[in-house]
Amino acid sequence: MQVLVKTNFKKFQKISIAIVGILAIFTYSNLAYGAISDGCGLWDVNFDCDLSGWMKLVLGDLAIGAFLALLLHYFAQKNSKLLESIIKEQEAMRTKRRVFSIVSLKNDFTSLIFIYSVIDNLINQYNKNETDKDEKRKQIARNEEKLVRVIGLIRDTVLFANDVLNPEIVNEVNELCKLANDTIPTEENGKLVIPNYSRLKKWIFEISENLNELGKAESHIEKQVMEHEL
Repeated sequence: MQVLVKTNFKKFQKISIAIVGILAIFTYSNLAYGAISDGCGLWDVNFDCDLSGWMKLVLGDLAIGAFLALLLHYFAQKNSKLLESIIKEQEAMRTKRRVFSIVSLKNDFTSLIFIYSVIDNLINQYNKNETDKDEKRKQIARNEEKLVRVIGLIRDTVLFANDVLNPEIVNEVNELCKLANDTIPTEENGKLVIPNYSRLKKWIFEISENLNELGKAESHIEKQVMEHEL
């Protein structure tokens, strides 16, 4: 875009020089373009000498028009650079937000898997041992609270990055959060189980892998943006 603006400006300069040159030739060769008052020479400049209509047009309307054209061109070029700078800054900010969101989601999914693993281990101990069941149940309940907080963080991150993340990823993460809310320890036949645990675990790993690939690409883009800013 800048190259195009510079090219057009050079063309405008050449045309302006050509027009001024032609007018200058006519001015030298034809007194009708100079002063028309008695006793005034062609190049006399004082309050007693009047210019011809053509010279008034050249020095008045055309000069003012050329000045305004150059002024408008200057402001247009300046605004174009400013707009381009704003667009680049906005895109850089979007890239940084996207990278931050991907890293946050990956960390939250890691925490989610870890908490589910702890709960699954506590459930196995709860089902195998007849003693300390109350204590195990309390530990499971505490980890369920952590689980709810992590799910809330994931939803907040998706909401914050809704405009910069791929819509498919946003929908998939939201569906996963719904399943995670339903995947809580329940008692069946006198034993605690985590329904849909295997499915949820596999799904989390799949989304995490997709985020890893996306994170590598976005980190590369962010690096290029930072190098460009420097």
